[in-house]
Amino acid sequence: MEDNVYRVRPRDVRMTFRTKRSVPKLGVMLVGWGGNNGSTVTAAVLANKMNLTWRTKEKIQKANYYGSLTQAS
Repeated sequence: MEDNVYRVRPRDVRMTFRTKRSVPKLGVMLVGWGGNNGSTVTAAVLANKMNLTWRTKEKIQKANYYGSLTQAS
């Protein structure tokens, strides 16, 4: 190193990366998931998974599947 000057040279290095990953043997093909019903179901599943809550005038509401059950019957 002279006069605070660094010299850099390119270098080839071979690397192998291994990751542990297991591929599931069962999958689900979702047809028609992009419409209104699909987006509603997706929102309901995520809201329940994340335990979402929201405040109304009367009380704090918690996400559940009751609305889906009453509308389906």
